[in-house]
Amino acid sequence: NCQMGRGRTTTGMVCGSILLLASRGWQPPPDTPRLPEPAASGRNLKRGEYTAVLELLRLVDSATQTDASAAAGVVKEDRGWRAKALVDMCCDDCGHAQNMVEAIVACTESAKTAELGVARSPEFWSRRAHNYLERYAYILLFAAYALEEVHSGFEATFTEWSHRHWQFKRVIKHLTLLA
Repeated sequence: NCQMGRGRTTTGMVCGSILLLASRGWQPPPDTPRLPEPAASGRNLKRGEYTAVLELLRLVDSATQTDASAAAGVVKEDRGWRAKALVDMCCDDCGHAQNMVEAIVACTESAKTAELGVARSPEFWSRRAHNYLERYAYILLFAAYALEEVHSGFEATFTEWSHRHWQFKRVIKHLTLLA
């Protein structure tokens, strides 16, 4: 889902930023807020705190960890939080073309106000919002991959890492825009 090239460009910029920062030993700032519980009230949707996203990040925390990552002292339970902090920072830094997280909310709001029967109907905007949410989920996984595999010199590709963590694909397949 690309709108006038902005989505592809922003995705590439965010992924490049993730790789660069991970390879330089990026650490989340000390004031980075912890992840809320998936069912907690008051979650900030403009920061991607959708139930499905938070559940995916909890799954990242519980997934097996590479020996190199464990030897580097990466705390297993912080991997989802660290990945989200890195992605959100990169999305904000590259947001001059399009903020991919805020686009989810914007499209969801457009779906609520769109008229039925027009080209950009509520269904159009809902699909676009879902596509943005799916892309955000994949970028979160890419960040988790980068932060873990940097310790082994990226011995595994993202595809190999994803196959090893097949359970993530199941969660992404069932993503919803439910707050």
